[in-house]
Amino acid sequence: MVTQSDDKDSLMFAMKTMRDTCRELVGEVSGGSNAVAEASGQIAEGGLDLSQRTEEQASTLEETASSMEELTSTVRQNAANASQANTRLPAHPRWRARAAAPWARWWLR
Repeated sequence: MVTQSDDKDSLMFAMKTMRDTCRELVGEVSGGSNAVAEASGQIAEGGLDLSQRTEEQASTLEETASSMEELTSTVRQNAANASQANTRLPAHPRWRARAAAPWARWWLR
């Protein structure tokens, strides 16, 4: 639309001003919607990353719990074996002193 430089009151000038204002408004809305789309994509990525890390930590905790159960079982078995070995040693103090020696601990395994 073409208007004369001193035309500020005509219908044509008002329509040109309205068109220019609408164009600016559409540009701002478009820019805002692009920013919202980018931010929501980043939030979705962050949520996915957090979910994956949470699953990895849960898996690691399960492995740790399983290892602790195995260790507990081994410690109980070792305690039972030590108790059984202790009851099989002769009552004589010299045998008990030998059993307490470092080489005897290895031998009694």
